[in-house]
Amino acid sequence: MSGEIKIVYEEVESSITNMERATQSLEPVFPSSLGGENALDVVTRLNELMQALQQTFLAYKELLIQNEIDTRQSVQMMRRTDEEVATGISRPSH
Repeated sequence: MSGEIKIVYEEVESSITNMERATQSLEPVFPSSLGGENALDVVTRLNELMQALQQTFLAYKELLIQNEIDTRQSVQMMRRTDEEVATGISRPSH
């Protein structure tokens, strides 16, 4: 085992792009309310739960988007570091 970590940046960036597309297509499809004028407690509670579920779903989507941004920035930083190290190795030392 050489201890070398090899990153294929194009594949990583392609995967991140695919994740971004999938995340952007996520849209909650919850009815805004059930029961119309029905005042039953169970209908009220069900509407509250659907609203909470929708808020949770949107928070999850925002978290996915932030993770994608952070991952892309990390990959870019690794690429720059690799390039700097490669440049440093190829230069003759004095």
